[in-house]
Amino acid sequence: MKKASVLLIITGGTISMGRKANNSLAPLSCNQVLASIPEIQDMNVNISSVAFSPLIDSSDISLDNWVSICEIIEQYYASYDGFVVLHGTDTMSFSASVVSFMLENLSKPVIFTGSQLPVGVHRSDAKENLKVSYDFTEEQAEAIVTLQLYRLTNTDVVVLQEEEAELREKIAMLAAIIGDERTMYNLMKKELREVKKKFATPRLSSLEDTAKAIEIDTASLIAEEDTYVSVTKAGYIKRTSPRSFAASTLEEIGKRDDDRLIFVQSAKTTQHLLMFTTLGNVIYRPIHELADIRWKDIGEHLSQTITNFETNEEILYAEVVDQFEDATTYFAATRLGQIKRVERKEFSPWRTYKSKSVKYAKLKDETDQIVAVAPIKLDDVLLVSQNGYALRFNIEEVPVVGAKAAGVKAMNLKADDALQAAFICNTSSFYLLTQRGSLKRVSIDEIPATSRAKRGLQVLRELKNKPHRVFLAGAVAEQGFIGDLFSTEVEENDQTLLVQSNKGTIYESRLQDLNLSERTSNGSFISDTISDEEVFDAYLKEVFKESKENP
Repeated sequence: MKKASVLLIITGGTISMGRKANNSLAPLSCNQVLASIPEIQDMNVNISSVAFSPLIDSSDISLDNWVSICEIIEQYYASYDGFVVLHGTDTMSFSASVVSFMLENLSKPVIFTGSQLPVGVHRSDAKENLKVSYDFTEEQAEAIVTLQLYRLTNTDVVVLQEEEAELREKIAMLAAIIGDERTMYNLMKKELREVKKKFATPRLSSLEDTAKAIEIDTASLIAEEDTYVSVTKAGYIKRTSPRSFAASTLEEIGKRDDDRLIFVQSAKTTQHLLMFTTLGNVIYRPIHELADIRWKDIGEHLSQTITNFETNEEILYAEVVDQFEDATTYFAATRLGQIKRVERKEFSPWRTYKSKSVKYAKLKDETDQIVAVAPIKLDDVLLVSQNGYALRFNIEEVPVVGAKAAGVKAMNLKADDALQAAFICNTSSFYLLTQRGSLKRVSIDEIPATSRAKRGLQVLRELKNKPHRVFLAGAVAEQGFIGDLFSTEVEENDQTLLVQSNKGTIYESRLQDLNLSERTSNGSFISDTISDEEVFDAYLKEVFKESKENP
């Protein structure tokens, strides 16, 4: 009889380990694993092998690793009769389940196996597990191929038979209704009679020859109540009762693990919520129309109602407003170096606000996006590019245009550069974080005011190896700031910058505690390891804001 051919895929785990001379564990090669089990040589099977490099711990398994397993099986599918995957036991069942859904319509078995003890250890379970994995019959292989993992937890034959009979009966009934018009009408009559019998009430309305037009001010029908409004970066919104909010901490908000809170504020149900997205769209919601949801529960996602909300769209800025007919203007800056001003009255509630957003800025192409949007008076703005150039000019240089207009050139960017941050320049200092995890605080006076459309001054020292690039920048708030009618208000809260590395470690830095650095310095690393890990995400810790009406 022809020998079967099996490909051994070694991903790592205890099963592929052996003891060294000093009694420590070390990964074994494919040949060493097979040599530890001489019984396999007596089986009617030819074994080839391929190993991950480096081998991985099963607790570190990721989507890329599952894809790699599937790619190996796809590559060698025609050359082998079956596949055996050596895997760590911690996540082996999970990996097998995921791979089973990625590899559909297989005609060849894929076996996952592991062990509690290394293959080279006395009385190890690895030998028996590997022997069993290779010594399957044709009937066993067919059963493995056709087995559906989701049925492993529901093998009660009686239950399945009853479910089948119930479904067949329902199918026959529905087919009879669809296939015979008389049957369908009789069923409708029966159901209507039951509704009439259950909900029968005498008619309370009366018919008149003429009707008077009644005009109702809808605003007067809204009960003014205190509430708390929250918005997340991914687009989940809600309002929460004061009781539910007070019973929880700010960090206990219901959200996805990959999402974060960007706005929370006390408000009245008679107020309005504006949300500005990274793709240049603004979304309007009366606060009384927001779903009333517990603080610890996830909110309503905008895609449930906004039909043009894109999958890659995120909320950049949100605010609660009382009215739209005032003189408030917003500035918006794009990644490709455009800037504009637009009036708030442009966003007065439109007819289709419940289902569609409207434009507040025009993007150049698909690679462009909004990097900053905020209300502004007559302040200076500071722009910082990715390659470390800063430009400061007064917002009066930017004309007020319509919501759909593109704006004007903000900064003279080189081909390999992009606008990374833009913020109102009405404090004495600003912070700058690089992708390597270096953080610094710089005096505003280091960047003298000039005019727009220039390149600006360097705020980073260029390095030949592993150069620093701007990841995030912004103004550092000050206690005791005294503004005027021509300056935008400054938040007086302590600012804590949260930095997450690519390894998932989160570092905190209080910006007000940073010493001032030179303009051209690269700052100081926030940890000893952050330079190798690099920054994955960084943002200011959200602070609860009281409504302006609620002192």
